[in-house]
Amino acid sequence: MASEDQGDVNGAMPGNDTIPGFAYLERVAAAAGRAVTANTRVINDAWADINQRKYGVEAAMHTWARIITNSYGVVTEILRPPGAVPAPAWLVIPYARGGNRFHGVRVDSVFEGEQLAATRFEPIRGGDVVDNLVADSPLVQGSRIEFELDEQAVRNLKAGTSYLGFIVRQGAGAAPPLVVVVVQVNP
Repeated sequence: MASEDQGDVNGAMPGNDTIPGFAYLERVAAAAGRAVTANTRVINDAWADINQRKYGVEAAMHTWARIITNSYGVVTEILRPPGAVPAPAWLVIPYARGGNRFHGVRVDSVFEGEQLAATRFEPIRGGDVVDNLVADSPLVQGSRIEFELDEQAVRNLKAGTSYLGFIVRQGAGAAPPLVVVVVQVNP
């Protein structure tokens, strides 16, 4: 009989091989490790100014806000109960020719400096797959994932068609996506 932890990210099943709550503890520890790395980068970015005594109150408040934002992701992981499956954020982009190509969505479980990637975008009904609809890699800004649609790729999208793609952690294997993106191309 399986416990409420159905398996960890490596596919190990709980039972005789793992302690109760192992997958939960592993998930929280991974989030804490990512937050420590992100917060170390935040301090490192400010270090030259701190060392040269050019670090003012405004800069300190900005640094503090970035650290709090990064730490919030750990709190959300702690509060998510064992066995809970993380749900990706959804972003539906109604796109018209010449429209806004810059988009962002709030995702509580990301940290600044994480490496993200966008998958190719599949048409929901008929049409060609689009490999590079997102220009470059999506970026984490605070608790938001921000990205730009590639100018050339959006010109080639078929009007009246919706395209489905995902934003994922780079190298995360079969982990669930962070964001499900639907681009609806208006005529």
